[in-house]
Amino acid sequence: MHTPDMKHVQMMQSVIGYLRFQRGRKLVYQRKDARIQSLFRKIGEADPVLAKICGYDYRGSTPITGMTDSDFANNEAARKSVSGHCFFLFGCLVSWRSKLQPLTATSTHEAELIALTFAADEGVWLRRMLTEVGFIIPDVSRIQHTKPDEEDDDPTSVVETPSPDDTPIMELEPTPILCDNKGTVFTANNPVTNLRSRHLEVRWFKVRDYVKNGLLNVLHLRTQYNLADYFTKPLLGNHFQEFRDCIMGVEPETSYFMMQLIKLQSRPIVPNPSCLYVGPGKGS
Repeated sequence: MHTPDMKHVQMMQSVIGYLRFQRGRKLVYQRKDARIQSLFRKIGEADPVLAKICGYDYRGSTPITGMTDSDFANNEAARKSVSGHCFFLFGCLVSWRSKLQPLTATSTHEAELIALTFAADEGVWLRRMLTEVGFIIPDVSRIQHTKPDEEDDDPTSVVETPSPDDTPIMELEPTPILCDNKGTVFTANNPVTNLRSRHLEVRWFKVRDYVKNGLLNVLHLRTQYNLADYFTKPLLGNHFQEFRDCIMGVEPETSYFMMQLIKLQSRPIVPNPSCLYVGPGKGS
């Protein structure tokens, strides 16, 4: 912003033009037939371990799913990486973030671990918020009821009111957070220190406590299915549109921008009369 040149002006024109033609696009929330379910099915077919996040009824699985990613050394000046994550509740986007990391990562593993820590804090906060508002689904929650005492045959016995300890105990299943870096997944699930991570601050290893306490479950995801790439780096056209439709929750369709391009290409090119060459004897 301090020293812009033509490259920055062209980038600005491209962004403004995209926003202009995508003005009518909406963020859709629906209980069934969510757009991301098609991607979840592909993930489950590619890796049976991740098949638990699929399904329209979410039976036996947690309704919250998170994805995280980073773009290593994306900033040209400070060489800092970009962190990105997104969380879905019943297949609908409820939380997302794209942020420049506060320190300079020295490797892809380090950048991914920092991004995972940011996503882990967000995932734990979402779990606590759902618990506070009384969110409970028997199929995806472990509910423990206090066993009542055996009934007394004596009719003169006094029936005591239930104590607060008799209320059901609700606990959500561990929230899955998907990451496309195997080294980061190994570091989060194994409390070991190696040459690649021993110089990092303690706060970036907090995700291990979340995993140990049963709050989160860090799993590996293939890069071509990681929606968090949408928040960290520029993508190719078809890849960008597929991820955008999954995030926005709409079915793929020919965008208004592409329709305008088709119209421009099919329109006959008429030269400007002022640019035509008028030779001798053909008038002025």
